[in-house]
Amino acid sequence: MEPFKVLQPYGVLVCELCQHACLVREASTHLRAKHRHFSAPQRAAIQKAVGRLPGLFETQKALEFFSLPTDPVPAVPELAGPHHDGLRYTQCPYIARRTRTIQEHCRTTHGWENSRGRGGNVKKKTAISGMPWRSGVPCQRFFTSRRASSWFEVIVPCTSLPGSPGNLASNPPLQAQGEAFITALLSDFNQAKRRTTTIQDNEGKAEPNPWLRRVGWAEHFQEEDPNFIYSMAILDANEGWGDGDHTTDQEVLERACESLRRVVLSAQAACCHEEVGLPVLFEVGRKTIYQKPSTPFNARLEPRTIDRYINVWRRVVGYVFRTAALDEDRRPAFEFTPQQQNALVRFQYRIRRTMGSDGPDERAVADIYGLDRACLDFLITLLDHELQQASYDSVLLSALAAIGIREDGGWLQPDEYTPFYSAVIKVARMLVVRQSQLEAEESEDARLGLFAIVRQKVHRYMTVVHDASIPTPID
Repeated sequence: MEPFKVLQPYGVLVCELCQHACLVREASTHLRAKHRHFSAPQRAAIQKAVGRLPGLFETQKALEFFSLPTDPVPAVPELAGPHHDGLRYTQCPYIARRTRTIQEHCRTTHGWENSRGRGGNVKKKTAISGMPWRSGVPCQRFFTSRRASSWFEVIVPCTSLPGSPGNLASNPPLQAQGEAFITALLSDFNQAKRRTTTIQDNEGKAEPNPWLRRVGWAEHFQEEDPNFIYSMAILDANEGWGDGDHTTDQEVLERACESLRRVVLSAQAACCHEEVGLPVLFEVGRKTIYQKPSTPFNARLEPRTIDRYINVWRRVVGYVFRTAALDEDRRPAFEFTPQQQNALVRFQYRIRRTMGSDGPDERAVADIYGLDRACLDFLITLLDHELQQASYDSVLLSALAAIGIREDGGWLQPDEYTPFYSAVIKVARMLVVRQSQLEAEESEDARLGLFAIVRQKVHRYMTVVHDASIPTPID
């Protein structure tokens, strides 16, 4: 397996030649790019060996669950460094190794303004005004680029500090004290991490950036238990909620998710020009009412992609069902509209009705049709929500905020999260076309053709806000 070594506490491979972490599935690529003396058969053998190792991070996607240390930890001897030129902001764990980089972080993320100005005695100005970061911070990092590549602060033994006298290893009692100190420090760090049971700051465990301030997730879930909120939006339908019968809860949510899948797939099938015509597809693809899209809306997706998109909506539905069953004092701060409450009640009623009518008979088929129509109407009410005041009055936006919480309580970053927005918007356009199609078929008013119904819905809640509208979740 050489040159790789398992860094067990963190669940990553480390290349001993370049002293940086490597993902399991990128081992062969790493050797080919960085260490060309390994032949193709050797690379293949090494890749096969590391692929059999359990519990390691394998892909970039998996690194969304990788939590970087936010407090100082003992230096990792398998990694390069430590480097002693780190600059750490005093109010968050962000570390840079260049002054320009830390200044940019302080300006863009924390609103810092440099009061020194140009010219004069720079050394004297620095001593008087001070800077909002510490210098000389020893730091290391696991990966050199992409996810989990941020620097973190480490504790360096005295012997490895530049110019430090003496040798800790030559003094066994002192060495034992040092090891005991580090063990106690790690224990305190882990206990403090476990005690962090509420969302109290804007940055969370992820590297601070303007994205988190923009989305406002921490403000919405202020003082909430992040593990509890995360559990409200998990993908697994086999989780109970509320204080009722968990077996019944599981079956209700499972049937809701089955109906959701049928609805989305039927909506996708409806979004073709043979079914609804090109004018409808151009109209539903609008982002603003003032500009027609240059291409029609395209609902063709790879099977794996549509599955991922459906799973995002499954998490939204799971969040709505679970939080709706909570007492108001335990429920996150969103507000159901009367239309959403009525649609949710009808949806749940239809679910329970089908639970007693399994089989191929006509009643069961009719119940399934009624269930799917109730599901479709309910999903549309999540989109059709005028935001008169706070954005997070919307249960849909609240659910998407919950999806932004990692399993460890931190926040997903933009490159990790924005695909969820794509899933919501893409499927939302499909749902609008499908509901409009059904309404046009049921309408007795000749003036309410499919295009007119789609245009009405798109203008009301599927475009960015304009002079005749109020913001909605899509905006």
